[in-house]
Amino acid sequence: MNYPPTPRSHRRARLIALLLGAVAAGSDLGASSPSAPTQGGAFEARGLWEEQHTPLDYLDKVGQNLKARWRQHYRPPPPVPAPERGKLSLTLGALIGESFLACEAGDAQQFRNNQQEVMTFCKTLGLGERVTPRLMAQAKMAEMEQWPELRSDMEDGMVQLLDMLHSQRDEDLAILVELGAWLRTLEVASAVVLDDPNPENLNWCIGCSQLLEHLLALYGGLSDTARQELAVMDVGATLDFLRRHWLDVPSEVPPQIELATKTLERLTAVMRRTTLK
Repeated sequence: MNYPPTPRSHRRARLIALLLGAVAAGSDLGASSPSAPTQGGAFEARGLWEEQHTPLDYLDKVGQNLKARWRQHYRPPPPVPAPERGKLSLTLGALIGESFLACEAGDAQQFRNNQQEVMTFCKTLGLGERVTPRLMAQAKMAEMEQWPELRSDMEDGMVQLLDMLHSQRDEDLAILVELGAWLRTLEVASAVVLDDPNPENLNWCIGCSQLLEHLLALYGGLSDTARQELAVMDVGATLDFLRRHWLDVPSEVPPQIELATKTLERLTAVMRRTTLK
């Protein structure tokens, strides 16, 4: 279902401020994190992503430009919440990305089922009482097929969730929720690209250099303690792979289908290891 991106608003500005604040509060990029990009290569911005865009906006743009069979890209629910809070937060972010996917597909049942998983993971982070009313209201919107209203409320809900994590001084968890949502979104986008491979569409796997740099900066904002968790290290290794193959390449070398395939394989593997096991 393709809707124009929600106009720039206070909630978008708030989301950006939250994420930039979390990055500023974190430590500098170190040996355990992906290296900062040094050149953009042939992988440059083509209006695929702007700073105010959410993962939901990105899926919407993918659907506007490619033939997306959204329902083919659902995945099974995760197991019970992991004891590691970093892994738990990545999984929650991936589940939010899954809700965005169900919204794009216009699939009320899938959306409602996934929201139950979101609720479970929010409760494990101690946010259940504060987010449950909104999640239940969103499920009702899906049931009534109020998709534009639901889209707007989901963006508000993501800001609310990050606010709550910051109020608990859980800046690392806020970053990991954001990364989980984006990695799941890029996994879906890469799968859509490879459903009908076309060299002109390969950049949709990752969006543009600015989006990848944004994700690298988010990871760089994590504390040293957060980076010690195995699931978080796995995400860092994946981001480093994307940096090396999409950013640190000669400017005359365009992306190839082989790279898109490897990108999907890496994204799928990290999502399975960190959120489905």
